Amino acid sequence: MNIKTLQEFWSLVVDVWDNGVYGVAVGQILAAFLLFFSFMLLRHVFAKIVIGRLKSFVGKTKNTIDDEIIDAIEGPLGFFLLFLAYFLPLNCSHPPAIWPSVLKI
Repeated sequence: MNIKTLQEFWSLVVDVWDNGVYGVAVGQILAAFLLFFSFMLLRHVFAKIVIGRLKSFVGKTKNTIDDEIIDAIEGPLGFFLLFLAYFLPLNCSHPPAIWPSVLKI
């Protein structure tokens, strides 16, 4: 491998980093992956810690309605976090046109 080949390769890497892949910058792709995995981690933590503590708390009561309520909302709350895990990274890779005016406030 000679210096010219290495320089051509490096210029290609810099071009892809600057211009992106299919019109999406590499930084935006990395940010989308970071958001996706952070929401997946949040979903896991939420399911294990928050719902687990709520279940142990409502398990001590005499009535079963609160147990049924926690069981009923566990699925939709997990799905909502899963929805956010998919929606936010896609929205950040191609942000809406209104974002610049919102961010100035």
